[in-house]
Amino acid sequence: MAAASVDAPAWEEAEENKFKVITEVYRPLLIEVLDVKDIVEALKIQFGRDDARFNEVLELVQTGERRKIITERFMEALDFKEDKRGLYRAVIDALFTSENDAIAEHLEGTSEFNTKKREHYRSFLWLYAHRLEDIEPLSLLTSLEEHLTKRDVEKIRKTVEREGNCAGASELLLRLDRKSEDCFGEFIKALDRNGSPKLAKEMEEMKNFALGIGADDEVDDGNGEDIPMVGNVCPSSDKAEELELRDYQEEVLTPALKGQNAMVVLPTGTGKTEVAIALISRRFLARNPVGATNHRKQKSVFVVNKVPLVKQQKDRCLKYLRGMCEVAGASGEELNHVPLDIVIDANDITVLTAQVLVNALKDENIKLELSDIALLVLDECHHCQKSNPYNVLMAMYRDLKLNTPKLPRPQILGMTASPGVGDSKNMVQAECYITKLCANLDCIISRPKIYADKLKAKSNSPKETQIIVKGRPLEDPYFREISVIMERIEDKIKLVEAGRALVEGNDEFTKMVSRRGAQSYEQGVVNLKKKIQETIENEDDRRELMACVNYLREYNNSLFINRDARTSDAISSMEDYINEEERSSPSGPADMILKKMFRDKLQTLNRIANLHMSINPVLNELGKQLKKAYAENEESLSIIFTKTRASAKALVKWLNEDPDLNGIKADMLIGSGNQGMTSTEQNRNLQLFKDKKCRILVTTSVAEEGLDIRECNMVFRYNYVTSDIGHVQTKGRSRAKFNGKIFVIVNSDLQLQDRELKNIIRVKMMNKVVKSIADSTLVNQKAFDDRILMEQKNDQKERQREKDRARITKANKVEKSGVVLHCIKCFKESCCLDDIRSIRNQHHVVISDLFLDKMKLIDLKKQPIIDGFTHQQKIHCGNCQHKWGTMVVYQQQELPLIAIKNFTLKDDKGKKWFPKAWKEVPFVISSIDMDDLGKQNNFSEAENPEGSQQEKGEIEEDDGLIEYPNIMQIEE
Repeated sequence: MAAASVDAPAWEEAEENKFKVITEVYRPLLIEVLDVKDIVEALKIQFGRDDARFNEVLELVQTGERRKIITERFMEALDFKEDKRGLYRAVIDALFTSENDAIAEHLEGTSEFNTKKREHYRSFLWLYAHRLEDIEPLSLLTSLEEHLTKRDVEKIRKTVEREGNCAGASELLLRLDRKSEDCFGEFIKALDRNGSPKLAKEMEEMKNFALGIGADDEVDDGNGEDIPMVGNVCPSSDKAEELELRDYQEEVLTPALKGQNAMVVLPTGTGKTEVAIALISRRFLARNPVGATNHRKQKSVFVVNKVPLVKQQKDRCLKYLRGMCEVAGASGEELNHVPLDIVIDANDITVLTAQVLVNALKDENIKLELSDIALLVLDECHHCQKSNPYNVLMAMYRDLKLNTPKLPRPQILGMTASPGVGDSKNMVQAECYITKLCANLDCIISRPKIYADKLKAKSNSPKETQIIVKGRPLEDPYFREISVIMERIEDKIKLVEAGRALVEGNDEFTKMVSRRGAQSYEQGVVNLKKKIQETIENEDDRRELMACVNYLREYNNSLFINRDARTSDAISSMEDYINEEERSSPSGPADMILKKMFRDKLQTLNRIANLHMSINPVLNELGKQLKKAYAENEESLSIIFTKTRASAKALVKWLNEDPDLNGIKADMLIGSGNQGMTSTEQNRNLQLFKDKKCRILVTTSVAEEGLDIRECNMVFRYNYVTSDIGHVQTKGRSRAKFNGKIFVIVNSDLQLQDRELKNIIRVKMMNKVVKSIADSTLVNQKAFDDRILMEQKNDQKERQREKDRARITKANKVEKSGVVLHCIKCFKESCCLDDIRSIRNQHHVVISDLFLDKMKLIDLKKQPIIDGFTHQQKIHCGNCQHKWGTMVVYQQQELPLIAIKNFTLKDDKGKKWFPKAWKEVPFVISSIDMDDLGKQNNFSEAENPEGSQQEKGEIEEDDGLIEYPNIMQIEE
């Protein structure tokens, strides 16, 4: 025993020295690369229950705090732990157990874990993105089999089959990136052996280039001619145009050139984007020393609010800065294989949507901080309100300002034609609204004062004509016939005993049936559907009643289309619905009866559609104005705004079929998702319009702002009245230098003219307030700054209160087993709540392979990438075909992503819950981890559940990812 006590001090000293390897020597490395979530469970015994600092780490892991913050707290817990005996070995063992071998071996001194080199390899992938199409990845698999698992090979094969060689090559390279660093050399050798020696040589040289530049090295060649093109910058022989600003543009740019944050307020079409490009060129590109490595350059990020604007604003930057800098456009699709930090690091200017940047800043796997960015340009910055991604982004900025004022922050340049005043009813409220916007943006208002007259001369003031038209008559024959069918369905609900109990004596139902063809009827149907889902136990009754309310909703939608378009379009919408039902759902007795009701009337309805009295007076007026305009000038370009996607599609069909328009081609621009358009389709149709190959563009609010369509001389707002901002923005779409016209054509029955009058009043208030705030700031900047600071502190306190409430709500959630998810339509069991995992506390996936037997998959014609998830197939109930969500690819794993509103929760005692959003689920749901992802072989390898039929379909906006109560699919 005595000998032991003598040896103890030496043993403790050795242990202490080993421990310093973790807490001191490699502390910066671990904070940079370690994910503490991987090892905390294994260290619970070592720390015990009473270690306050380690318990704080556990709490941060549970609440989903950022990785770096958790790691810093973990290092503090290591520092302050009094009894460190065995702790070093416990950490090393935990790293090995969690497959963090590279970090463990580096700490043990058996390998070199070079994070700088790893980052250069990631840059290498980005630099060579434009050559991936030249690689045939399948031909390389045999040569690389010792570096790839069977699962890797299968995934690469599937990626090539679905997305082509470019995506497959990217998948292969990224999977090799997770292996040893030597794999890249083996990859290049495989290229050489498989018939691509020239490409192999090029990539070998590029690899050496990427690895040869240290973090602090300068590039020798000052002109950069030998450095390859980066990212998606398109090499071109076209010379950049010289950027010359007008006097009023120079005036509004002045505060920003002095380093102030500024919100530039200029009318649509007067050159806000050019102001931003001039700021980037003069203030930020000028600071980038010639030949400096990318990470030392001043990075500018140009943020837009819609995907089609990414390409537009990237092209505009290249127009004036081509050859002077690197510009990238980063959308969700382009970022599927290349992290945003690599994109920003490789370019001087990166154009992206706000949501993409927010996601990257929140993603602990992406090494990007706001302090890495020198300038943030926020296009259409009036969106910086409430929970909009712009305001989420700027909340991060404001917290950086208030919490760590000494840390660097990006300069902010906001741009808008209309800050708006919200629902303000007077000047005081309007002033508060715009001041709050300035506080959100941390900006002053910059508007022309000295050169206001020159701006007025340049501004576009198209003539506006408001035409109020009486809609279809009350005894419209289509309305009458459809009302008869709807009444029969309403009576059919009462014939089911459970349905009768729901509607008899129900005042809402009584009011609903008297308002067919109105929005209030739609809401009544939605509420009735909710009651059926929550109260009807019998499966047969439930299915019959659900079929009835679904048909009522579709008939009501067809009345909307009949109101806005042709009767034939309304009939087509019902035929499409019934055909889709027959194609995707098994028909029970109730379904057969409901289909027969329509088909028995179809001949009568088609006859009605051909009657002269079925001509839509409002549509007729739109046609008359269009024909008159194109008779006067056949070169005219027109944009027609309408409220819904259904009416946009109907209007395009009508325009292209109308013989009186002499074959003037019309096309459509609508949003993505929910049978919408991909970004490629949007850009194609926009280009057709700009090239005058399409002369009429029918659109929803997606084209209300931002899009640069300079030669459009006519705008039609067809039953389309939105807000004061929308009033200004749509007016700005008429961009021709002369004879620009706006027609507001509205159905008098909708009473939209009153809303339009309010918008006009609010625009006048807005202009006065903008001038007042801008002028008063010039007089007393300190008073303005103090008020902004007060607003920001109040906002931060309110956001903290919201976080506290959310934390309490989360803390009140209970651990509960035995809860089962049932299809909300047929009530068939789908999976257990224990089989659900959350991703980023936002999206929810099923990890049980038993789920495969319960679902039916329908291939998507388009496979969009949204928020980092590649949507591949729709998931439907295998029993009743009700939609559940989508099959997605996330981190190279195929996972079923589900929307909780499509399910009912039921525990083992029979109690039910009907959440509409995941935050309403009262139970704890575990976050996904690597073990869960490792269990997904069955999803990745399954072709389709036995007996199910794969079909072609379209993605729905709310399939598991986006949940909002959008009744009429109105464009957001």
